[in-house]
Amino acid sequence: LKDFTYDEGADKYTLTIDKVDLGNYTVTETTKDVDGKDVTVEYSINGSDRTEGTEAGAAIEAGKTTKVTFEDDYTNKPEPKKGNLELVKTIKGDITEEEANGALTFVVTTTVTEGDQTTTKYLKADATLSDTEVQLTLNDFTHDEGSDEYILKLENIELGNYTVTETTKDIDGKDVTVTYSVDGGEKTEGTETEAAVEDGKTTRVEFQNDYTKQTGNL
Repeated sequence: LKDFTYDEGADKYTLTIDKVDLGNYTVTETTKDVDGKDVTVEYSINGSDRTEGTEAGAAIEAGKTTKVTFEDDYTNKPEPKKGNLELVKTIKGDITEEEANGALTFVVTTTVTEGDQTTTKYLKADATLSDTEVQLTLNDFTHDEGSDEYILKLENIELGNYTVTETTKDIDGKDVTVTYSVDGGEKTEGTETEAAVEDGKTTRVEFQNDYTKQTGNL
């Protein structure tokens, strides 16, 4: 547009190219996108009806001026919809905080479709997605000293279905039972669950590990 003359009152940019060889020309708007905006482009030739598109064919004839008009209509893109995922880990039984912090890890995954490709993404502690595997540990959770509950709040994440997996839970010399529930539902034994994140809502996934010391006979 630096090559054009701007008419502020009409909000138009004009470029006149004189003494052009006769023939058929193609005029293409090669870049139009602006971050955070949606755009519709229409063109017309010599005042004809507008047609949506970024490429127009124009014939240059002897002694005539051919007028190619493009109009770009920009609107702000709507804010992307987001939701929240809250992970709660409760640890009970014969285990110390030091043992728990060093032993328990989690992975949260989702699938993202881009064009005709679907890929697995990993949720990080800062609520962004990664292409490579991310292990969450209890160090990523908030925890009040003396409490058996650890909480990780992942806010403003992409909507969709997430898989939450406790990838390590075993501690030498202890037996463990793992149960989970989603949004206060029934507790189920297992180390993996699905959780749907919806617009403006918080999905709460709770895991509970119950540890007991292994014993033998002498």
